[in-house]
Amino acid sequence: MGGMQVLQFVSNFPNKARVALPIACTASHSAQNIAFNELGRQAIMSDSNWNEGLYDEKSTNPEKGLAVARMAAHITYLSKQGLQEKFGRNLQERSDLKFGFDADFQIESYLRYQGSVFVDRFDANSYLYITRAMDYFDLTKQFGGNLSKAFKDTKTKFFVISFTSDWLYPTSENKDIVIALNAIGADVGFVEIKTDKGHDSFLLDVPDFLSTIKNYLNTTYSNINERRI
Repeated sequence: MGGMQVLQFVSNFPNKARVALPIACTASHSAQNIAFNELGRQAIMSDSNWNEGLYDEKSTNPEKGLAVARMAAHITYLSKQGLQEKFGRNLQERSDLKFGFDADFQIESYLRYQGSVFVDRFDANSYLYITRAMDYFDLTKQFGGNLSKAFKDTKTKFFVISFTSDWLYPTSENKDIVIALNAIGADVGFVEIKTDKGHDSFLLDVPDFLSTIKNYLNTTYSNINERRI
C-alpha cells in the first residue's frame, strides 16, 4: 500500500515531492491480488466472532479468521524458491508424519505462528478496509485509462525498484509505471534487484537492494546540495 500512496501523492501534488522511490508496487491491483485479498476478507467475516463487524460490543475478536487471512497474505509476500530453500519438506520437531492435521511441516508451523502473532497487533475491521482500499485503487482508471496523465505535471525525480522473485507486484507492473513516466519525459530511473526473498525483500537484509538505495540517496542528496550552492 505504501507504493500506491507514493504514486497517488505525486499525482495529486506534482510539485510537493522532489524525489520519489516507488518500491515493488503497482498502479492497480491485478485480479490475482484482489482474489487473495477476498480470501482474507471472507476468512474474517466467516469467523463466528466477527458479528457483522461489531465484535467489540460482545468483547470478542475474530482472531481465527484474521489469523487465516494473515497466513494467506503472508504466502504472497514470499517466493517459491525462498520457501523451498528455507523450509522444503522439513518436519517440525518430529521424525515422521503423524497423519493428522497438526503442523507436520515446518512451513505449516511458520504460517500458524505468523497468523497467531498478527491478531495481537492488528484489528480485523482495519484489515477489511485496508485490503478493500488497495483493491479499489486504480490510478490508470482515474485518468481515463492513461497512466501517463497521472504524472503529466510532475516535477518529481523517480527511481522505481522491483524484485525478480516478487510475484505479488511483479517487475512487469513496475515497468508499466516506468513506461508511463518515460512517455511524458519525466526524470525516472529503474532497477530490478535479483533476490529469492519475494515481495518482502524491501524489509529484509538484501545487500544489493540496500546498497542501491544508499547510493541513489547519497548521489541525489549531493546533486541537490550542489544546485543550492
